[in-house]
Amino acid sequence: MDPRARIEMRELLRELKNMGKTIFFSSHILSEVADICTSIAVLEAGHLVAYGDLAEMKQKLRPHRVVHVRTLGQLEDLQKVLIMNDHVNGILTSAEVDLPPDTIRFDFTGSDQQMSSLLAELIQGEIPIVSFSEDGGDLEDLFLHLTRGIVS
Repeated sequence: MDPRARIEMRELLRELKNMGKTIFFSSHILSEVADICTSIAVLEAGHLVAYGDLAEMKQKLRPHRVVHVRTLGQLEDLQKVLIMNDHVNGILTSAEVDLPPDTIRFDFTGSDQQMSSLLAELIQGEIPIVSFSEDGGDLEDLFLHLTRGIVS
């Protein structure tokens, strides 16, 4: 398909979505599916593996959130605050995983309000935060988690 036609088709599908129309869309390009669809169905070997709202499915399969915090090099102070938070688990630095040396990654099990409170606590503790972001995962992660690799 001509790249220009592909872009026009994607724009048309988005417009129909914004109009509240139901569209059955099948693709192996999961980034396009995630960009266009609000609900998905995952089929494997002709069987329905999962169906539902994309955001809700991601939340159910990943009950914790992965958060990345980058500082101006004050990792020890950041770790002290994180260790004391009941919703923080699995704190990792560049020594354990592939991260920049000024970044910490951790699992967070709390609500949006509790995450906001954690960020406020870090700022009030004068920890120089450069970035604070949640890794939402993507549809490919969800698909790999749901399927077993059966090919029909």
